[in-house]
Amino acid sequence: MLHHENREMYKVEALTKSYGEGSAYNEVIKDVNFTINSGEYFLIIGPSGSGKSTLLYLLAGLETPSRGSVHVRGQDIKFFDQNTMATFHRINIGIVYQSFHLLPSFTILENVAFPLVLQGLRTKKREERAMEVLQRFGIDALADHLPSQVSGGQQQKAAIARALINMPPILLIDEPTGNLDTKSSQEVMDIIEMLHKQGGRTIIMVTHNTEFIKYSTRTIHIIDGKVYDKPSDIPSSSSPDLETMNLMEKIKANQDEDIDEFMINPFDKM
Repeated sequence: MLHHENREMYKVEALTKSYGEGSAYNEVIKDVNFTINSGEYFLIIGPSGSGKSTLLYLLAGLETPSRGSVHVRGQDIKFFDQNTMATFHRINIGIVYQSFHLLPSFTILENVAFPLVLQGLRTKKREERAMEVLQRFGIDALADHLPSQVSGGQQQKAAIARALINMPPILLIDEPTGNLDTKSSQEVMDIIEMLHKQGGRTIIMVTHNTEFIKYSTRTIHIIDGKVYDKPSDIPSSSSPDLETMNLMEKIKANQDEDIDEFMINPFDKM
């Protein structure tokens, strides 16, 4: 189990990302500022096209800021060279993508074990560790299957297992249930919640799904590249779903009440 203190994991200052020049100039992240403490379940919520995935890639070091900075454990990652960034990723970060990014010609076991190749572990050791993680997620029976031979939910579980194989303290997650049915979505969210509660990891997730607010320890909202702490801070002209965001914030603020009862009889609670 990872142990964490209430210390700063991320510090984001005046972060801006733009593409193009002149008439083609497009600023997709606009002067964003926030901090994330170790062990938080941090949710970044916003509609399609809001810039949330770009923001996640900036936090991962997969995109370079146009202005501003992303400090991870006190280090500004935009100054990392290629080798330093590779080491940073291997030690600190696991990434889960919406589209899984599993290698189609590799088995589920080989996909999960693949990050260990960079550590120089022998095949037997890699497969033993990968099988342990697959067993934890209940998909060890699929170890010898190709990704095309398993369901979307099973592929996403394998993708999460791969992200965890190096036991990183930070897990970055991009729309983890976007391609899944309701049952698989719930199973994946249960796994992520377990990883937060039992593993002590810092989890940073981007999503459009306001129902996921109930899982987080803290939520920010992103609209048109700008970040807001509360739905009520968002200009009504900018928010396509402000009513839903406000409802979910009400649920989050009333955790002592039965959330399931609230969702069944919302007007009895308002």
